[in-house]
Amino acid sequence: MNDIDYRYIGDLFGDITELPVRVYDGGTQIYRFFRRELLRDPFELVKDDIFSITSHVCYYFSTDLYYYGIVNNNGIIFVAGPSRDSQDTDENVRSIAHKLGLYNDDEDRFVYQMRTIPQVSIEKLIDNLCMINYFVNGEKLRPTDIVESFSSSQAVGRLLSAEGPDENEDMGMSYYSTEQMMRNIVRRGDIEAIDRFFPQLSDMPLYTLDGQKHIFIVRTAAAARAAIHGGMDTLRAFKASEEFMHRSDSASDLAELTMLMQEMLRFFAGEVRMLREGSVSSRLVYDVAGYIRQHISEPIRTEQIADALYLSRSHLSRRFSKETGKTISEFIMLEKIASAKRQLRYTERPVTDISDLLGFSSQSHFIRVFRKYTGETPREYRNKYATR
Repeated sequence: MNDIDYRYIGDLFGDITELPVRVYDGGTQIYRFFRRELLRDPFELVKDDIFSITSHVCYYFSTDLYYYGIVNNNGIIFVAGPSRDSQDTDENVRSIAHKLGLYNDDEDRFVYQMRTIPQVSIEKLIDNLCMINYFVNGEKLRPTDIVESFSSSQAVGRLLSAEGPDENEDMGMSYYSTEQMMRNIVRRGDIEAIDRFFPQLSDMPLYTLDGQKHIFIVRTAAAARAAIHGGMDTLRAFKASEEFMHRSDSASDLAELTMLMQEMLRFFAGEVRMLREGSVSSRLVYDVAGYIRQHISEPIRTEQIADALYLSRSHLSRRFSKETGKTISEFIMLEKIASAKRQLRYTERPVTDISDLLGFSSQSHFIRVFRKYTGETPREYRNKYATR
């Protein structure tokens, strides 16, 4: 073991984040910090995968949608977590308990204990990993460097072998060629290519919803990284990716997750396009457009955007209209109709579901607005343009 004081580093990290911390040397635990004890450590479920990671510093998502921070110094591995950016469901925590062999009273106690682990955003975790990595490896990294080092290869390989039928080389090559295509499209800001190639981009070679959510998280991180390379603000990309990851957690089926995938890819590609084409004439308009696209599935009011940007409603509306020639309400509707078109064209989702997902007050309201902007009803548009 080297001369690094892992006890001091672990205590410091634990005091700052209140997350569980462990340090392993050659597979043997030499230190642990648990501000709140757990009957069983969920890290045991992912230990083999994390020990196989060779990066100096990275973060890891489990199939239960918890994340861990890892710093490796010549085989001495610092592991922090698990954590999430939102509270987990009882059902998922109980599933983890069962995997750890906990039932009845022990199961209930474990659920309570897991609730005491603080919710730490992936952004805050990455910031603290930069600090720990400097202490341990002497490397001065930025948060973007850690996003770069986030490798999904071990996790994806494990999921394919555990949840797919028979893993083979063709599937692996298909997955990585799709990832490369996705990164290139986002980095160029090519929104049309996303629509054109979306059936291939949305292909997720896994068979359980949890596995598909894991792939979504991996691709969201990759898309954010590509958008940063395309010029998107780093902090903005981090926050947007965190929001999309959070929303994927509540997806109830593959169709919903697939539409979120398209929304996510279009959001990041759209951010790059706006920067490259100079179609947004000020930071204010850039932020408004980003907020709307990121919250496209929700009812959006001008007051909400103004609050998010710390501006008055009147000032925001006046500036936006002057610089774009459109009101904010009109821009919101244009974005929602564009999303509706994509769903009608590329999915079989019922019109009522599309209306609900886009935050319209009723199906009749959705149909009326859709006809106003397209000259057709949603059913007529689907019959004319839907891919078969």
